[in-house]
Amino acid sequence: MRDWIVQNRQWLFSGAGISIIGASLWLLKKLFRVEPKTPQPAPISNSVVQAPVISVAPVFNLPHVEASPQPVPQKPPAPPEPNLVFCQIQSPHLYRVMDEFCARVSQGMENSFPRFHGIVAEIMNASKPVAAVGPARNIKAELAIQLDDREEIFGPLAWTDTNCNTVSIEMGNTAHIILAAFLASRFANPPGEWTVPINRRPRTDVLPGANKIELRRLEKRGEVSVQLRILQPESGKTLRIFEGLCRWGNNDQEPEFMFGP
Repeated sequence: MRDWIVQNRQWLFSGAGISIIGASLWLLKKLFRVEPKTPQPAPISNSVVQAPVISVAPVFNLPHVEASPQPVPQKPPAPPEPNLVFCQIQSPHLYRVMDEFCARVSQGMENSFPRFHGIVAEIMNASKPVAAVGPARNIKAELAIQLDDREEIFGPLAWTDTNCNTVSIEMGNTAHIILAAFLASRFANPPGEWTVPINRRPRTDVLPGANKIELRRLEKRGEVSVQLRILQPESGKTLRIFEGLCRWGNNDQEPEFMFGP
């Protein structure tokens, strides 16, 4: 080999020789070179895969408790109503002591006060067999006369033995309403006239010496229908209406009142 290189050195190191040697080496390298394996990239996907999210809420098993019902507010029971009934018509003698018509005065004082012949209606706050009865507090009375074209009202009427135009009647008690009064001739001016006493003094009026009584003339009208009304101003109620008649008797000299139950 050495001898061959010495003999052919001129050709070997010439341009052609160098080219042939270089080409031969490149060919040998190409034939015997091992290509390294290059890992292939994973294919690109547009879909997004999400891991499932699992939420677990805590479960508490509590004992079931029944809700207690709320009490329904109850209205207080209404107080019992009075039970006013008509008893009778009376014709007592009455003495006027200032603004009070009294059935009796002290012995020996009979001639010291104006004396009237009265016509009064007695009413009672009566009991009931199976129901409660309340008191009739601060009640008034009025007399309504039914005429052909109108209603004539006298009121507030006077009660006996009080200077006010209101009274209170407990269950089982009575009270007397003055429907008409005739002043005796000794004091009458003019004499012989029947009047209806109107009391203008309420319970709250305590002024002494003030005259609160008005005597309104009761005209003769034959036989007319009348109503005796019992009022309760505090509640605005008409507690009772007693239907009746008024006519003149004794040769048209004296009124007569008649009421049903």
